Amino acid sequence: MTTTFGRMKQYGLWTFFAPWCGHCKRLAPIWDEVAEIAESESLPVKLGKVDCTQHSKVCSRYSVQSYPTLKVIHDSGTRVTAYKGARDKGSVLSYVRRLSGPKLHRLGTPDDVRRFISEHPVAFVYFSPEEPTEDDSDLEVAIEEASQKLYDTASLAIAPAAAAAASFRGGLPAHPV
Repeated sequence: MTTTFGRMKQYGLWTFFAPWCGHCKRLAPIWDEVAEIAESESLPVKLGKVDCTQHSKVCSRYSVQSYPTLKVIHDSGTRVTAYKGARDKGSVLSYVRRLSGPKLHRLGTPDDVRRFISEHPVAFVYFSPEEPTEDDSDLEVAIEEASQKLYDTASLAIAPAAAAAASFRGGLPAHPV
């Protein structure tokens, strides 16, 4: 391991593996390819590997009980989220790109709102008033905090209230399945 979790500030997606594991052997070339693509696209998410036969204390610390186990580790190793997606190249790469993007999206126009909803399987948009009250400002802070915790489950956005009515004229946008 060239990077220790304790010094990592950015997101890292790690595979905890054992060299004898058949599933790990199948994942290895996919993992390497996704890591190369992420590096070539200058994505801020680091992909790493931990050999649990060599680093059993690290694997124990992160509650690794089966192989391969994939986890997102960030905030100097204090925040850990299990990756629950598929283990094919497209799914892992899509997840890495999602981790690389903003956790809270700021939308400005009705077209932005429609596009956001149509591109995200689970999307929440808060339409903020033009003249926010203190409660509205507190709500925006709460949404920002929620976006940091829900990044792998839902996409959150804030848009001006004026965009709300115009966004849904003619019905809701088409949603990906």
